[in-house]
Amino acid sequence: MRFVKCLLFVIAIMLLPTFEVEAATWGDFGYEVKEDDTVEITDYTGLGSNVIIPNQIQGHSVTSIGDYAFYGCSDIISMEIPEGVTSIGGGAFWGCSGLTSIEIPEGVTSIWGYAFAECSGLTSIEIPEGVTILGNSTFTGCSGLTSIEIPGSVTYILGFAFAGCSGLTSIEIPEGLTSIENGVFNGCSGLTSIEIPKGVTSIGLLAFGDCSGLTSIEIPEGVTNIGDSAFAYCSGLTSIEVPKSVASIGDYAFNACWDLISIEIPNSVTNIGDYVLSGCDKVVIYGEKGSSAEIYANSNGIPFVAISHEESTPTPTPTPGIGDVLNVDNNTSSAAPAIVLAPAGGWVEGDNTFTVECEKPCFVAISYDGGQTYTRLEATSTSDGYSFTAEDMTADTILAVGYAGDINGDGTISNSDSTRLAAIYVSKTSASDALMGLICDVNNDGQITNSDITGLRAAYAGKRQLNW
Repeated sequence: MRFVKCLLFVIAIMLLPTFEVEAATWGDFGYEVKEDDTVEITDYTGLGSNVIIPNQIQGHSVTSIGDYAFYGCSDIISMEIPEGVTSIGGGAFWGCSGLTSIEIPEGVTSIWGYAFAECSGLTSIEIPEGVTILGNSTFTGCSGLTSIEIPGSVTYILGFAFAGCSGLTSIEIPEGLTSIENGVFNGCSGLTSIEIPKGVTSIGLLAFGDCSGLTSIEIPEGVTNIGDSAFAYCSGLTSIEVPKSVASIGDYAFNACWDLISIEIPNSVTNIGDYVLSGCDKVVIYGEKGSSAEIYANSNGIPFVAISHEESTPTPTPTPGIGDVLNVDNNTSSAAPAIVLAPAGGWVEGDNTFTVECEKPCFVAISYDGGQTYTRLEATSTSDGYSFTAEDMTADTILAVGYAGDINGDGTISNSDSTRLAAIYVSKTSASDALMGLICDVNNDGQITNSDITGLRAAYAGKRQLNW
């Protein structure tokens, strides 16, 4: 009985009406007339270098370029696609290495996988508004591509879409994207910076792998997962801040980021994969004490610096009287130097001399504008410590006491300080405020340079005495 039912089912399927497409040629073009009476270009046998696809064939409108229609046509230099085409099929122009220009018409809504793969002669392309999807490996291997404009209508960019586009220097990712899929920008070594939209929640496997020209990237709040090898071999990256929304960092995520010197990993990260920072010999992990970041650092022999994002107000140092001795060694536990506020009656107008007692050379900076700018005072060594003379003081003058190079404010010079100073210098970011700028300026020449880093590392190694 079961056999009879199966036989009847097969017979019924065979009796269903079928719709066959009509295959034909027109000049150098192979085409098929589809069920909706429109034409799809399926093949090209011509030898011409400048190809114009007709908008109609035998009275039928051309609406699509079929899969592999121009595959391997390396002699084609330019291609004109007619208005009315709405879809470009998978591999349609794959291997058209001689193609240097192509205009995609308005009305196209989908460009499928490998459509322009290995079109190494293309230097630029504009995707029209209305396209919603770029398929897998759409532009993979387009090494000559230097610019591409992606419209806001695109909501899906599938895996490896721009992989191997080594000439691409910049690209704007549309706001509608919610994920950076696997390998989308893998091997885009010419990219120096890229902005990830705020709506993105995941960064896939090898998403930015081997983007060796990338020097900075901001991962937005909202991203919850950083995939395996997502930034592997991004050798130009120097610092990374993982947002608090991230819960998982995959295996090899930052593998072989040779120049990475700092990464901040928040408490929200509960899963850190294997070999995440393999080959990152200069890196220091910053995170909260007792966090997964600290456990990972300790397990892998990576330097760890505990930080806290809780806002705190530094405790003011006891205010000295004129000529009094001030001991600052117990007042440098916070990231800010010890701030010396004026006595209740204010400073004595005019020039004042006072002594700071400390075990090693410190600096005193003076501000006449409420802390907007600071200037270092010259120090004179005395039996009690170091003597400073502040000129033209007023009741509102502010003094600050600290150690040059003590970037993390713990009262000592350590590898952590040189790492943070290097991060500020390499990323070309400014110090957080005027006073921190003085602390970073180890050699006191008015700017933060590589010589400050060198001097600080030499002092840490005991090879040099810094005189501040």
